[in-house]
Amino acid sequence: MALWFCSARLFIFLFILSALPIAYIIYQERAETDHHVFHYYSSGFFRESAKWDYESRRFLVTFLEGGVGEIHVPQNYTCDIVLKEVTVVKDSDLTGNASLGLALDNPRNRLLVAVADMFGNRYSALAAYDLSTWKRLFLTKLSGSGDEKSLADDVAVDADGNAYVTDVKGSKLWKVGVDGEILSTLTNPLFTPKEWYKSLAGLSGIVYHPDGYLIVIHTLACSCRRKPLWEIGGEHRWVGDGFCGGKV
Repeated sequence: MALWFCSARLFIFLFILSALPIAYIIYQERAETDHHVFHYYSSGFFRESAKWDYESRRFLVTFLEGGVGEIHVPQNYTCDIVLKEVTVVKDSDLTGNASLGLALDNPRNRLLVAVADMFGNRYSALAAYDLSTWKRLFLTKLSGSGDEKSLADDVAVDADGNAYVTDVKGSKLWKVGVDGEILSTLTNPLFTPKEWYKSLAGLSGIVYHPDGYLIVIHTLACSCRRKPLWEIGGEHRWVGDGFCGGKV
């Protein structure tokens, strides 16, 4: 009886503990704010990343359960209008994997999406989609069940169309060419802090700067560094969560 009672108390404690972040999210959703907020109907609960597509007047969001959604903002938009999310990408062959970071590559009219096995860390990939037809242009496998555990978290694209994908589990970067070929895997001791607990989650958010370098953030080390692209080749590279940038 005592064992059952202890287990019941533990269950209640865990239930309350798990309810706290959900309650906080609901509170934040309903709180009044001075900032402009876009409200929209969604088919799911968790949305991982979002980007504003200036040319098409829409937000593009990734689904934690896998997929991409589009939220169109009409020209006559006013604050009292509630927008609607429309699913534009849902790949059956990627079922069970999450769609995480995304990057707009407007010069090539495509969207790049980091795909990963969130819980098993046994699959990571980079997918590219045509922004007009949503046809998948390529799917590049970055790691699989026979490799070390990894989690493709975010992606950035440079002026030439090369993509850079962060591995939040293995603290490394993958460089993928414009046609989907893996060009190199970028590692450096700076990517791994000395403290073991700061290595539980590594490189996360990444953006490309027009001046020719990447900015990457380390999740737990709270460090942010940059490196010129011409220094990114075989093994010499650099070192929150995400970044925001773009035209409005």
